[in-house]
Amino acid sequence: MVKNIKIFSNIKEEDLLRLERNAIYQNVKKKTIIFNQGDKANWFYGLLEGKVKISRVSTGGREVTIEIIDPGQFFGVLAIIKGFPYPATATTVENSKVLKIAKEIFLDVYNKYPHINKLILQEITLRMKTSLDVLTGVALDDCTSRIAYQLLRLAAKYGKNTEEGILIDTKLTRQQLAELAATTTETTIRILSEFKKNGYIKEKNKMILLADAKGLSSLIEEMVTRI
Repeated sequence: MVKNIKIFSNIKEEDLLRLERNAIYQNVKKKTIIFNQGDKANWFYGLLEGKVKISRVSTGGREVTIEIIDPGQFFGVLAIIKGFPYPATATTVENSKVLKIAKEIFLDVYNKYPHINKLILQEITLRMKTSLDVLTGVALDDCTSRIAYQLLRLAAKYGKNTEEGILIDTKLTRQQLAELAATTTETTIRILSEFKKNGYIKEKNKMILLADAKGLSSLIEEMVTRI
């Protein structure tokens, strides 16, 4: 199952088997911390099933969700390559299946394949951009604009175009959206109700559909002009 992690898709069979022999597979329940921000980085992690959120605690003590990891993606990698503690906390969003490989084994294989380094660099660069986008969204003072921002960001990542609008094709609880927007679940529920009333969003098969993405964008633009 190691080959299901995208960065290992084009390595020799012998190295794939070595990783497989040394991989530890874990079924992890929802809301379980895999590692904490500041923990010593001893493991490479890959996600096979479920979802994992990567979050940091701000200086003010507020948790900010930086990224959501999907099946086939890795996490905790930069820390083991560079030799510093995990810079963020990884927590399962739903029941998940995770594989982990000891740092030394991973680095032996990593050092043999320049293309793995390139793929990791590309992914980390993209995640850094996402992190900056998230921090920009959190910096918005108004909860309404923050939630609108996160809905648009999720639509860019998971969106599917339909006749009615853009369907965010992933399971997303109100609590998870609240964490992404750095606000409370109660506030998120209230604002989503307002969005529905104003025709910005709909619910379809327990997923959120953006019926008026331009309208949501305008909410953010209005907030920015007031800053």
